[in-house]
Amino acid sequence: MGQRKKGFVYIVKSILFLINPSEWRKILPLFCFMLLSAILNAVGIAMVVPFIAVASTPSLIRSTSSLQWVYYTLHFNSDYHFLFFLGVVALLLLLVGNVLNILVGWLSAKVTYSLKYRWANNFLASYLAQPYLFFLNTRTSELSRNLLREISQLSGIVLTIFDLFSKCLSTTMILLMLVLVNPLPAISIMISVGIIYAIIFLCVKNLLKKTSYYSHQAGQQTFKITEEIFSMIKEVKLYHKELAFLESFELPTRLDNHYSALYCGIIPTPRYLIEIFAFGGVILLVLYLLLSQQNLSFFLPMLGFFVVSLYRIMPLTQSIFGEISSILSGTHCVEAVLNDYKRLNIEGAENKQLLKKFVSKKLVDRFSLLELKKVCFQYPNTFNPAISQLDLTLPAGKVIAFVGPSGAGKTTIVDILLGFLQPQLGQIIVNGILLDSEEKIRSWQPLVSYVPQAIALSNSSIKQNIAFGEAPDVIDMTKVKHAVETAQLREFVESLPDKYETEVGDRGIRLSGGQRQRIGIARALYRDPQVLILDEATNALDGLTEMEIMQNIHALAREKTIIIIAHRLQTVMACDHLHYIDSGHLVATGTYEELATTHAGFKDMIEAAAGGYSVPRLVSESQ
Repeated sequence: MGQRKKGFVYIVKSILFLINPSEWRKILPLFCFMLLSAILNAVGIAMVVPFIAVASTPSLIRSTSSLQWVYYTLHFNSDYHFLFFLGVVALLLLLVGNVLNILVGWLSAKVTYSLKYRWANNFLASYLAQPYLFFLNTRTSELSRNLLREISQLSGIVLTIFDLFSKCLSTTMILLMLVLVNPLPAISIMISVGIIYAIIFLCVKNLLKKTSYYSHQAGQQTFKITEEIFSMIKEVKLYHKELAFLESFELPTRLDNHYSALYCGIIPTPRYLIEIFAFGGVILLVLYLLLSQQNLSFFLPMLGFFVVSLYRIMPLTQSIFGEISSILSGTHCVEAVLNDYKRLNIEGAENKQLLKKFVSKKLVDRFSLLELKKVCFQYPNTFNPAISQLDLTLPAGKVIAFVGPSGAGKTTIVDILLGFLQPQLGQIIVNGILLDSEEKIRSWQPLVSYVPQAIALSNSSIKQNIAFGEAPDVIDMTKVKHAVETAQLREFVESLPDKYETEVGDRGIRLSGGQRQRIGIARALYRDPQVLILDEATNALDGLTEMEIMQNIHALAREKTIIIIAHRLQTVMACDHLHYIDSGHLVATGTYEELATTHAGFKDMIEAAAGGYSVPRLVSESQ
């Protein structure tokens, strides 16, 4: 039942739902132009009848009341001049009608792409306004596909609907003219053509739906595989998996091509059947008139009118059939866009205002104390809490480290401190202010900089990556150079031909892991934060570079608060406080020396780091 509803009407209703009231002010004039164009085209074709009739039988001017009235009202004194007048009027009507067709096409495209612009921007604004947890639970490839593919396809469907409406109006007006001129053959043509198209459509409707579904699925799969190939290119090449990935790409591509070819083969079928029926019928009628020895000149104007009308109607009806099929093939794309629109309650203006709000506002002028009280957090669809009953006090001007085994909850704590995750229980307090709203969290974030484990770089210059998100003409190069100096990156940057203008490549592929990490550190320092959080931020550096960077960072502690997550214990030896985290609990706090003498888990970490653990030697059976 649900599937049957998702046809042509479902698609049109969905698109109407996505159009806001202000956009109808652009669409309604477009429909008026479509109607005017259809009327002029139909009248232009209708003018063919008197023109051909007078050309073949001039005496009709005086024997036909309507022609006679026009002839004498406009004071014609020559049949030749009157015939010339009829021809010019028909030509002008067709000319103006076709100029209007061009205008309608241009306006349709303009309205469609303004819709596409709004939808794409509103969707991106809505995605960006979602909490961090949304991105943990959503495939980013789906979000990218909605923005880059589905919305583009949806706008194509809108353009097709506009064109379909225009062609339906033109076809209706021409058929109306046919009925007015000679009702019986006109109605016969309408019924016959309608029956042929209805039979063909009923025969291929399910095939078109199947084609649409499998083509959409194949497109999703190829998008996913392509993204995976290029994100794992080193592994693909090292393990010689090029052919394996190529084969996995070939199957959905082959299916997509198969169903696309099938679709393209179905669409022109009605046209050829209608051509056989229409022009075959005209030829048979002429042959019948000849065989029955009737006066062909009497029927010639009417035959000419019907032939010209059929010549105009056939491409229109074929286009209508093709466009309805094309619209139906977009069911899955409309569904994907509409689902996100409703799920996220996408209202572009509100989302954009939310993004603008609190961008420059700071919670406090000077950070002094961060407290976590009885904080609990559990990820969705998990059985155990990641953080449980956590109490922490983080004073300003100190270097603080979180240590503990992998998976203990250290990064989750950092995500809570950053405002990415909101705890289900407990309180986060900054300078005595409870962070209990989105407004306060966003006002806290300008005080903080963060260096993640994996540094994400854009395909732009070094200075743009450091000044992250700032336009090139407003970047403060003094701050960039200071950040580069602190991150031990100056010597490398100065050695490059283009220095700070050097492009880093897609995801920083032209840089080493250590260079990417140092750019990430420089990016965090560029913001001149009061709190600097480093999450395994030096794990790609050699020991000497790491030591120099950490010395620089410790020197910042006089004016900044430094929070470090690290597994390499030499990074945290000089920290003021160490918090040992295990299974989401704070189990010990102290200096490096205090934990080294009092906590067994931390002792084990020191021994492991010093090589004080053994790996059993494998002994072959022959020994």
